[in-house]
Amino acid sequence: MEALNFCRHILNMDELATVVCSRRCLGTTSSDVPHVVVQAEPLKVDELKLLHKVLQTGEPWDRVFAGALLCATYSRQVGRFDAH
Repeated sequence: MEALNFCRHILNMDELATVVCSRRCLGTTSSDVPHVVVQAEPLKVDELKLLHKVLQTGEPWDRVFAGALLCATYSRQVGRFDAH
């Protein structure tokens, strides 16, 4: 359904309006279970320090993973501060 909405609005395919607005299509693509987002607790300073230690002294794959986690963590923080 998202792809159809994308095509309708971005690619100006107005022919898709009947499909996208159809109650039958909307009913079959929506979930019966409400989607509740449960956000994880933020990382603690000790946990970040551990990731930095793994990044510096760990096994190669552990270092890659720790680096990816730190990159995602710090990127997320920058995004949060820029929004204000």
